[in-house]
Amino acid sequence: MIKIFRTLWAAFWLVFAILLTASITSVFMLFVAFPIGAPMAIFGSIYWHHVWVGFDKFANALVGGNHEETISSRLGKSTIHGHSPVFGHIWIDSLVSWLLHQVDHNHVSKSIDWSVGVKR
Repeated sequence: MIKIFRTLWAAFWLVFAILLTASITSVFMLFVAFPIGAPMAIFGSIYWHHVWVGFDKFANALVGGNHEETISSRLGKSTIHGHSPVFGHIWIDSLVSWLLHQVDHNHVSKSIDWSVGVKR
């Protein structure tokens, strides 16, 4: 009986810690990474670039991709090489790729990483 109680107590605290971490991460991304980190990453901050790449890979895992691959890499594979769409439809992928192209010329084609995710 005590073992069951300890297991349930530990599970409760683990779930609590996960939810707390997710909440803190959400607040950090909303109030720090978006308004401050994105411009700093664009202007060359290595730290903020790494934060954004990590967030990108996390978001890719959330939409069903490999956790080691960025969304941009998957978009390049989808729009250029005909792989399955990232966001459900090729026209959405094309739109997102076009928006990224406006910020960084040929962004998705430069971001393709064949060492992870779906191969050629």
